[in-house]
Amino acid sequence: MPVSFRSAPERIARDLRVSARTLRRRLGALGTSFQELLEDVRRGRAIAYLVESEVAVEQISVQLGYGDPANFRRAFRRWEGVAPSTYRAERRAAAQGLPPERAPDVRAKAVDSPARKATDDRAWPARPLPADAE
Repeated sequence: MPVSFRSAPERIARDLRVSARTLRRRLGALGTSFQELLEDVRRGRAIAYLVESEVAVEQISVQLGYGDPANFRRAFRRWEGVAPSTYRAERRAAAQGLPPERAPDVRAKAVDSPARKATDDRAWPARPLPADAE
């Protein structure tokens, strides 16, 4: 069952018997936020799903509460530096004792669609950004 995180801060605050503002303030005092905690949980669960199951990336995105699989793929690339399917293939190759470059080419197996290609190609620039762009 997919998880809805839209009302989660308010629901958690209510369960803790504090206001949503107090929850935000207390998390801020601890140097974090609900969004940061949510990202940490999503990242951990995404890695567990990818490594320990055969669940499709699209289904993982739904389970983690992403409305669009492209948003999940973008977040995963931000967290780990590679696409979820590449991460899965590399982890499985490592478990078999293969170096990452010997991992199966998951892009070759992917369905060629203009939408998938656009998502994959626009996520990372083809060349490094100039030093002054940072």
